[in-house]
Amino acid sequence: MVFLVGLALRLWLLDKRWINPDEGAHLMDAVLVLDGKVPIRDFGSRQPFYTYVIAAAFSLFGPTLEVGRALMLGCSMLTGVFVFLIARDLFETKVAVLATATYWLLPLELFNSPTVKTQPMVMLLTSASFYAVVRYSHAERLWWLIASGALAALAFYVRESALIIPAAVAIFIPLQAGWRWRVAAKGYVAFAAGYLCTAAIMILHFTMEMDLATVLRSGVNPLEFLLGTLGRSAGLVESVPDAQLVAARSWDLYYIDVRDSTLMHVFLLVGAGVGTVVAGCSMLAAPTSEERRRAGIAYALLCLWVMFMFGAYGYYFAARGFFIDYSREFLPPLSILFAAGLFGMLPVLKREWMVEALIVGLLAIGVAIFLVQPHYRHLFSMGQYTAIGIVLTAICFVASRSTPKRRHLVLLATLAMLFIVTIMSRRPPLDAFLSGTIPSVLMILALFAVVAVGMAGATRDWGAHYLRFVGVSVVAGSLMVGVSYSSLLLSVRYDSVWSPQAVRAAAEFLRENTSKGDEVLSGAVIWELEASLRPDQGVSHPLAFMDSMSRKRLERLESGLMTDPPQVIVLDGYTERTYFRWAQNLPDLLRTRYELMATVGPARYPVMIYQRRESVKAPPALPPS
Repeated sequence: MVFLVGLALRLWLLDKRWINPDEGAHLMDAVLVLDGKVPIRDFGSRQPFYTYVIAAAFSLFGPTLEVGRALMLGCSMLTGVFVFLIARDLFETKVAVLATATYWLLPLELFNSPTVKTQPMVMLLTSASFYAVVRYSHAERLWWLIASGALAALAFYVRESALIIPAAVAIFIPLQAGWRWRVAAKGYVAFAAGYLCTAAIMILHFTMEMDLATVLRSGVNPLEFLLGTLGRSAGLVESVPDAQLVAARSWDLYYIDVRDSTLMHVFLLVGAGVGTVVAGCSMLAAPTSEERRRAGIAYALLCLWVMFMFGAYGYYFAARGFFIDYSREFLPPLSILFAAGLFGMLPVLKREWMVEALIVGLLAIGVAIFLVQPHYRHLFSMGQYTAIGIVLTAICFVASRSTPKRRHLVLLATLAMLFIVTIMSRRPPLDAFLSGTIPSVLMILALFAVVAVGMAGATRDWGAHYLRFVGVSVVAGSLMVGVSYSSLLLSVRYDSVWSPQAVRAAAEFLRENTSKGDEVLSGAVIWELEASLRPDQGVSHPLAFMDSMSRKRLERLESGLMTDPPQVIVLDGYTERTYFRWAQNLPDLLRTRYELMATVGPARYPVMIYQRRESVKAPPALPPS
């Protein structure tokens, strides 16, 4: 059921999600590959395997935005399958079901899954690589590590953040081997064999088009990328050679993305943290050393995965900034840790149908919040939602326990009253007394105190039961905060700029008013992709010019604008922030040699299509809107 719900929601978003600035560039890389051009040699592109996979999909189904998005959607769903396999082999099937449901229904992952980015594919390959490591930890068959190494290398050729895989595996192998160094050495050799053979095949492929020295100095060589990154961080390598730099960077926006991703997934972080502590206590109490070892191995692998991801993106944030989609790479291991943590705190989940009931209940609450909260934005309060999660947890805990009848009824009545007060705390007249940080903290402490008084002495194990309640209620409160905060941010327009309607209208105009082989200068690149045209001077990633442009690139751009200007210039909000930021002759060229033919929307910025006057074939097909 969860699979069908997740798939149905993603398919619904496929043609309704607005277009992100990166999508056109990533897809145009694949189109240029189909034109016979070679990444790195002929044009700057994303990592080659990522581009080649999209190109293969384009060759089968056609070069369109929908095909690229369907590929990303498929990667997102398949990542959920590997989340299930990893959680099942490390823990049990019920944990796997809950982890997979959590991952597939996470609001950010759900809304951004159709967006063409490197994250869906690298998450799929990373999860597959770690699954192979899990299989090796069970059977110690070396071919699983060979497969893991090969998948890790392919993941690097999708996105460089996959370099965390060899680092995590390098520490995990001796842990799994019980510090038997001969066994560990065999594991290292097997993983390295898979990784290096895959890297050698990719390098050999590029040496057929370029000389070996150029290939080894490029991003195709993992060692070159790693040493270059370390060199830049140590100041040994110039970060942007021969370039003009923009003085100010959007650090405020980076901090906003860190804040938003943290608040949207705070329940995963809290659940994983609390669950890991509970698991540590359980391991100490395990009756046999083998059980302790198995649990330790499971948590070690997942924690290494998460810790190296935090380390990599911590460095990346300090060096280049942070964007919201980066946080998606944390979600597979955090979903597994979250589900395992809940099982550690709630043994009742092992009963028949309890996991399914929990998933349905949480899904219903999430849908209700997404439908209601956006209409009452002014009522949002992290303290209020935390309190709601805690009081609902308390009601469930008390209702499920056998306590003396009178105390049971009094406690439930008290909690029901507190629930009503919490719900109304943001409305007059209670908002004057209960709104704000201090009243929210006092309300939460009062809830814990009421439950403690109600549970005290009711049963022999009330203390352990109360501690379990505290852990679960903190997770439930953070879950309410994460889902409600997501409902305020996420929509079909989130982190995107242009509507599908604008792209279709612009593509229709360009197809009717241009000829095959015409070039388009734009920041989004999506316009020329959908119209089967090509970007000016073969530049598929103009967004790289937002921060800097080399003098050589600038001279080539200005020379090309004077001698062979593009047939069409599209001002889409990003053209102005890239090409117009650097090319001093571009505004005059636009004014003197181009004519505004159409304006399309809806979009965050007006999308204005200019055509070179001598190239105008007919009156504009679309009137300015």
